[in-house]
Amino acid sequence: MINAAVIGVSGFGAVHCGDLFREHEAGRVNFAAAVIHQNQVSPEYLERLKALNVEIFTDYPSMLAKHAGKLDICCIPTGIALHRPMTEAALAAGANVFVEKPVAPVLADAEAMEAAARKAGKFVAVGYQTIYQPETRRIKEMILSGKLGKVKRLKCYTLWPRKNAYYGRNGWAGALFNQAGEPVLDSPFTNAVAHYLNLLLFYAGNTFEGTADVKSVEAGMFRVNPISSCDTADIRVLTKDEKEILFYVSHAIPATDGPISDIECEKGTIHYTQQETIVTDLQGNEIERFASAAGGEIRKNVWNGLLNRLNDPNGFICTVKLASKAVLVSNAVFDSAPIVDLPASLVDITVDDDRNTLRIIRPMEELIKRCYQENRLISSADLPGAAPTVPFDLENYKGFTKALYR
Repeated sequence: MINAAVIGVSGFGAVHCGDLFREHEAGRVNFAAAVIHQNQVSPEYLERLKALNVEIFTDYPSMLAKHAGKLDICCIPTGIALHRPMTEAALAAGANVFVEKPVAPVLADAEAMEAAARKAGKFVAVGYQTIYQPETRRIKEMILSGKLGKVKRLKCYTLWPRKNAYYGRNGWAGALFNQAGEPVLDSPFTNAVAHYLNLLLFYAGNTFEGTADVKSVEAGMFRVNPISSCDTADIRVLTKDEKEILFYVSHAIPATDGPISDIECEKGTIHYTQQETIVTDLQGNEIERFASAAGGEIRKNVWNGLLNRLNDPNGFICTVKLASKAVLVSNAVFDSAPIVDLPASLVDITVDDDRNTLRIIRPMEELIKRCYQENRLISSADLPGAAPTVPFDLENYKGFTKALYR
């Protein structure tokens, strides 16, 4: 039986804990241990854990010491700045690791985690859940088959409103650094919507396990919420083989729309959403259509991938190496682009029945969709102070340097 543990069960940790409940009850995993800080869960939740003989700890060093050499996989759905130290500790204790996205805030941390996995002879899988889905494999294999010719452009926009409670849920949400001064670089494109940027980079890779070979980055970052990071951004990535990647995201938006994604190729386009994928030729004629995994199947598919990798060293997972490309891009964005505070004249504020506020950049929804159709970044002609950066060369770039924040 495969033994699994989780560090933290609040926030997104509840999803990981739910995974382990499901896999335990299905007889595929033994839910062996959990780290739960005081008041994280209700007495009823604790009773459910105890009924499964899950051993409860209040700190992760104690759990890893007690279960050293006994855990097959350790789930780490914790704060971004904790990913590296917890992953290194779990690997040293003999466990493979399933760590949430982003894999790390800065490239140096991701590289250290990859080195630690090699030294331990274990794997680290990263929680970009969309990459484990069957439709993702199907799209990547279609691209690699050459059926649609060479890829020219990959793009996505995601409009997901986030109220003030989202930024107040912990001590680092919406922050560039945590309270200890460590880089977090939380943002829409590194956290909530990071799955879809990671997918574009993955689809731009020239092998199935590969990802984009990035040449340069241009970006704009904007803010209307009282946070140190951005709540809205647009990013242009150019790969060394001349593929263009365009990514647009905002949390300061009135309604949810997206993710909407398109992969433009020489002979047609792959259009995909959370619901389905539609493949068309250059005349717009439909070639193929297939559904995305249903919501209830997404986490099961993630665990199918993890369990397969435990049995097959060649089984596909989102490795640290693969996930590190999104870290490289995000680090370059923060190192090259200023965060522009947009004027109050462009902002509407709504208040819901629970007195939660949502700040809305009035022109942003229409603007992002227009830029998406025109394949360009937001410019100063669209918004005051919104000139995108010049291309930031990544040839010798080593990751985040805090240059703009000193």
